[in-house]
Amino acid sequence: EIGNQCWIQENMNSSSGLSFGESFCYESDSSNCDTYGRLYTWDAAMGICPEGWRLPSDNDWKLLERELGMSNEESNETGYRGSPAGDLLKDFDYDWCDSSPCGDSGFNALPSGWRDAYEGNWSASLDLGTTARWWTSSGCGAGAALERQIDDDSSDVRRGCNNNDRYSSVRCLRNE
Repeated sequence: EIGNQCWIQENMNSSSGLSFGESFCYESDSSNCDTYGRLYTWDAAMGICPEGWRLPSDNDWKLLERELGMSNEESNETGYRGSPAGDLLKDFDYDWCDSSPCGDSGFNALPSGWRDAYEGNWSASLDLGTTARWWTSSGCGAGAALERQIDDDSSDVRRGCNNNDRYSSVRCLRNE
């Protein structure tokens, strides 16, 4: 629990009910799914949370960010904002930040990387070990949705649009 919200403690790792191509393990290696969870298209992410849980909206993420000390004004901005909220989301035991407040929220984010559907293959530029991205349920234009991103070299949280056919992680939020 963070504030009045209850977040699942790890990224989703289920392909139940999904068609081929809607989710992947990074580099098609199942051990990456075991560690980091699966990467999903936005359409797949919309239906992957278990009963009683949901894909969080942009507003749900803003509430989380404000609970971590981000101002209301900052939470409404796009791009990188809200230091040290990004460090607070990270898993301290993974060693992708050096000191407190790293990991102090209990969100325990791991740098799961992402997949670019346009390239159709994996490369170092897709950031396993350095970046985590999560879908929101909120669209932001034709074929795009808002997501959140944290990086190993920043204590901010990025809020921005991404194409729906790219692959990012999913964290579910308990229904109120």
